[in-house]
Amino acid sequence: MCSYSSNIYMLLAIKKIVLMNKILLLIFCLLLVSSCFEKSDKEKIALAQLECSKKTRIDELYIKFFGYFPKEAHLINIKIKRGKYIIENFNDIIPDTVVDSLRHQRDYCLKKEILLSDTVIFKIKNEPEKKAYDFKYRVRAHYNMFSSGFGCDYYEVTVNGEKIEGGGIDFMKKGFDILKIKKEDFKEYYKH
Repeated sequence: MCSYSSNIYMLLAIKKIVLMNKILLLIFCLLLVSSCFEKSDKEKIALAQLECSKKTRIDELYIKFFGYFPKEAHLINIKIKRGKYIIENFNDIIPDTVVDSLRHQRDYCLKKEILLSDTVIFKIKNEPEKKAYDFKYRVRAHYNMFSSGFGCDYYEVTVNGEKIEGGGIDFMKKGFDILKIKKEDFKEYYKH
């Protein structure tokens, strides 16, 4: 009698394993079939191009300052020009926080609605102004761990006649060389 019941348990265990294998096979087949219905790269690019064609503005513009101590660049004057008219003209404080000590980099984010056709004029103390215009979105590849695709990203701007990729605007102190700064200047700066 013991051998008969153990045979039944063994048969049930085998049936359970076979059923689990069928379920796993079914899941694998569904995943395989669903991946076949993924859009082609041409279709993904076309969708991203359509999305880019509908863009009319950017909401944030990143500005980086390299080599400036707060006493050299504390305020930034920003003018937003739409057509022939300056629609905004204001000063803002550049954060003192150094985000990259090797490059002595400070960051500022302009959170204003800027039309792609606008011109934005930046001015900091003792530096010539910079004019940013011709803002553009580009179709760019997007990759993650499980898939790849294409998206529409704000990626290009013209600053004083030079096309800049990445969409950010940089202020680099003339003659800035991290190796030529005296240690006591940095000690004073980092006391804040």
